[in-house]
Amino acid sequence: MNAASRFGNRAVLTVLGVVGLAVALVAAWPLAGGTPWALADGIRNAAASAGLAPVVAAWIVAAVLAIVILLALVWVARRGRGRTRHAVEQPGLHITTGVVEDLVRDALRAAPDIVGVHASTHRRRGERVLLLRLQLRPRADVVQAAADVRAALADLDRAMGEALPVVAHLTTGVRTVLAHDRRVD
Repeated sequence: MNAASRFGNRAVLTVLGVVGLAVALVAAWPLAGGTPWALADGIRNAAASAGLAPVVAAWIVAAVLAIVILLALVWVARRGRGRTRHAVEQPGLHITTGVVEDLVRDALRAAPDIVGVHASTHRRRGERVLLLRLQLRPRADVVQAAADVRAALADLDRAMGEALPVVAHLTTGVRTVLAHDRRVD
């Protein structure tokens, strides 16, 4: 999926969310003891007490709503940026994150406390950073697991021919409780 279609999808979902929220508010307003038009009366009364003409108040409300919608669209457009498919990208050489994940998984196959490895590559300030999420067994020896990860990263650097910036996240969860003995995947 390219960036344009991703933006289009997110923009449509945002608009649908805003419309759905508006419909829900209008539908729920009578339950709060009034009608949706009571809110409009309140805004009209506040504008009159401030000395604003109804048309000016309407333009102010429209401008504020336009700014909120614009900020929401900017936020939606910026979500998910930075993730990239290639861990190494040089002229004539592209190494995907899957290859790096497989190399780390193979290096950690003998580590008894590590039951899962997942890798993703992100672009931060123009530099690629590899994020490794390593799932540990409950009550694992974290010091030994960290040593195993350091050794696997040293093997990875030798295999890649360069040192990749890496963030290693050690975690546990439901999957680690149900994992078989000595399993890395």
